[in-house]
Amino acid sequence: MSKRVSFHQEDFLLERIGMEDSLQMMRTKILSKKTPPEEITTLLAKGYPALAPLVPTLLEKLQDMNWPNAWQVARFLSTIGRPLLPYVRDILQGDDRVWQYWLLYALVERWDTELVAHIQAELFTLTQLTDKEEVDIAALSQLAKRQLIDDETFHQIVEQKKQLYQDTIIQEELDEIDHVHS
Repeated sequence: MSKRVSFHQEDFLLERIGMEDSLQMMRTKILSKKTPPEEITTLLAKGYPALAPLVPTLLEKLQDMNWPNAWQVARFLSTIGRPLLPYVRDILQGDDRVWQYWLLYALVERWDTELVAHIQAELFTLTQLTDKEEVDIAALSQLAKRQLIDDETFHQIVEQKKQLYQDTIIQEELDEIDHVHS
């Protein structure tokens, strides 16, 4: 004897399929460079947790802040808070320095100190890097602004970076961070 799906279950299944189609449509719109900002605004207005399945796609858009709607997406993501932490940790522990840089400047920059404290270890690890993307400087800046690094360690890192980046524009950025931290 075959098992028949009740009308209630059938409605649920149809609704679920519709949601998946809707999410796929939203994902496509988000990924397109041709989607006008007002459409992105409408999509993002659905809010979180409705857009939870799209968080990885939205975070991917922060890999290239030249994408037309990247800053709008960054502002939206910054409002999500704690649920974003596992994704942010994964990115900060990865190898994509450009993505890390933009994540720090476009997203983490908007977070409050309490939230940033949850990624303090990842930020500290990034301060140990030296690369042309300046992720180390971006991470040090986040720690310094929020007083999440002790003075002695901070000054040691700044001195190391100043020697490393001698006679470059990065030295000026370090001086600015040092001034903010003091």
